[in-house]
Amino acid sequence: MTGTNGPVPPAEAEASDVSASAMLRDLLHRLDGDKISLGDLVGHLGERAPAFLFLVQSVFCGIPTPPPLPAGVIFGTVLMLVALHVATGSDPGHLPGWLARRRLPVRQVAAVIARAIPLLERIERVLKPRGPDFSGPARCRALAAVVVAMGALVALPIPFGNALPSLSAGVIALGMIARDGAAVVAGLICAALSITVSAILVGLAWWAVVAVTGP
Repeated sequence: MTGTNGPVPPAEAEASDVSASAMLRDLLHRLDGDKISLGDLVGHLGERAPAFLFLVQSVFCGIPTPPPLPAGVIFGTVLMLVALHVATGSDPGHLPGWLARRRLPVRQVAAVIARAIPLLERIERVLKPRGPDFSGPARCRALAAVVVAMGALVALPIPFGNALPSLSAGVIALGMIARDGAAVVAGLICAALSITVSAILVGLAWWAVVAVTGP
């Protein structure tokens, strides 16, 4: 694989029995050059690329930051935009042009992948292909629409409102990566709970404002 010119060829096997950790290990062995575009990097991951993007963004969305820093707004908006592109695009595996052209240092990419592989292998011991089949472009777009909603909730200035939507997006992403339908269903249930809790928090915040300021 070339990190400086041309698209990254996808892994030889995109079959459902190829584990996500094996795909990352193959990608790690193919990395060379100084820099690689995000589009080429994602192209190697094939139809599971959107799930990897959702997972990475959900991790950033869930990181607690001091109140003055609008991290939730930034990361939630990015997650929402990426998921919206997947939900509405004709090919869920393609990134928006502005994102695909971003170039990343190969050395740092290799370091992140090397750290991610053992963690993903541990997760794969728990998650496995089972339950409802959520693979395929149509189902991927439907799940992306749910992730759009979770990104919007993270981006909204809701007190303590980041944790559940971030967790929901992450669980959905892990289920998509491992082709574990049960995990995806769990993520969808968590997403419904996120919407309910966020609505309650907004209602409580509004009630507190009204109580303090008066009618």
